[in-house]
Amino acid sequence: MSIQPECLQKGYGIALSNPTFELWLLMHVADLSEFSDDELFENAYQTQAKNRRFLDKTLSELLGGYNKKAGRFPTTILSDGNLQRALEQQNKMDTSFETLLDQLGTNVGDILIALLDGVEE
Repeated sequence: MSIQPECLQKGYGIALSNPTFELWLLMHVADLSEFSDDELFENAYQTQAKNRRFLDKTLSELLGGYNKKAGRFPTTILSDGNLQRALEQQNKMDTSFETLLDQLGTNVGDILIALLDGVEE
């Protein structure tokens, strides 16, 4: 069962990143073309303990620390330039809900733009 029909009926947007939200974060600080789509989509565990996946580990390396479980997040990622990089990369993706269920991608930028447009009105 999908929540999409109910969200559409109520006028709610759905933000979706596949495989995880960390893909959207990575798009702020890295060129996704430096990685294979399979590597990103698989998001395989990187440790024996299976407590760190590829996107988490890559973000941590690029940001000098990232741990979603501990709530550690370098705010340096939050800049106009980084946001523009993420949006430009998202624009190269098919961000339809149906596509994002099964393929690498994100539409978080679409939701963010819609929210910002609503604030400016």
